[in-house]
Amino acid sequence: MIKPSLNKISVIMVIKDYNHEKLKRCVNSVLSQSYDNYEIIIKHNGPRKELELLEQDFKDKSIKIFSKPDVSLGDAANQAMEHISGDIISIFHHDDYFCDDAFSVLINNIDDSMWYFGKINYHVNESPVPTYYKSHASLSDMKHENYIPQPSCFFKKEVYLDIGKFNSVMKLCWDYDYWVRIMKKYPPKYIDFCFSNYFLNDNSISLKFPQEMMDSEKLEIQNSI
Repeated sequence: MIKPSLNKISVIMVIKDYNHEKLKRCVNSVLSQSYDNYEIIIKHNGPRKELELLEQDFKDKSIKIFSKPDVSLGDAANQAMEHISGDIISIFHHDDYFCDDAFSVLINNIDDSMWYFGKINYHVNESPVPTYYKSHASLSDMKHENYIPQPSCFFKKEVYLDIGKFNSVMKLCWDYDYWVRIMKKYPPKYIDFCFSNYFLNDNSISLKFPQEMMDSEKLEIQNSI
């Protein structure tokens, strides 16, 4: 068993379309983990009233809340990275939530690998649907599609210090871009476990931009491989 003192997990929750009940579900999925060496950084970008509600409801000492304008999810994640104190990072949307024992399973699989990913439960408008991933995703795979689901991905802080910041220009594929940039130097380790529940709904960021933007960003990433 890895010593908990050596592996503090920092969960960054990025809020775009604020839903208080879903955020509470997400936060509680962390607070209920059997592995308790973690912190939660909530990145808010919205009205003062929302921020006051957050500060009122989430007073746990492991939770840090800050509010600052951003131009994209990548930009929001970069801002949040300035507040972390952990060794292992997870970037999470506030309407998703972790599965039971996700952190314990992750910690028990930590080795010399620099980043890790596993399975997700995929939902469209709260209804489960089949999802895709590749347990041995490679750069050649990623040239065709992003096979690494963001809510099941964890990377060591050293990766961010080495690879650099997230792409703050891309509106949709900033995570895909980052996984490819990491993979060019460090192969990911696959863990055969379902780490999280991911939700796509009418308020999802990916549905608020034209498909042409998604296609253009994907092409830019794929051409870099």
